[in-house]
Amino acid sequence: SKLPKLNELLDVSIKPALEQTLAEEEAEVAAYPDGLPIGGPLDISSEFGIRRNPFGGYSYETHEGTDFVGPYGTAIFATADGVVERADYHGGYGNTVTLKHGYGYETLYAHMSKLAVETGARVKRGDVVGYLGNTGRSSGPHLHYGIYYKGQAVNPRNHMKMNHDMNVVDYWRLR
Repeated sequence: SKLPKLNELLDVSIKPALEQTLAEEEAEVAAYPDGLPIGGPLDISSEFGIRRNPFGGYSYETHEGTDFVGPYGTAIFATADGVVERADYHGGYGNTVTLKHGYGYETLYAHMSKLAVETGARVKRGDVVGYLGNTGRSSGPHLHYGIYYKGQAVNPRNHMKMNHDMNVVDYWRLR
């Protein structure tokens, strides 16, 4: 019968290849920034794109992220698995964490009151990386959240999904 030989072929060559492909796809999904970096009641104070300079004057600037307003000290979460590339005070961004996720993705969390991770640490989606604050060039307590793909800023709204802390009204308001 050819069945035992086919079964052996499956076990020896095809099954390991399928398992490897599945593991690679799972790693890529885990590296994709998805969801909100902050839980609880929240609002957006500044969108991604061209905006009027919030520090006075009539000039415009490119805003490479989304600003979330919330209570001071609110926990900030990693939106994908990755490695902490930077966790320190970084000029106008204040207390900042940058995560490198692989597959071309990086995320940036800025203006935090306190950092909860150190450079080089591995994080999983949902891990606390810091706490909402008002450090650096900031007009009030908020989180500046940026996503970069292959070095280019992308709109974080395209990566938001409803999470367990949101009600349906907030989800549709933020979409």
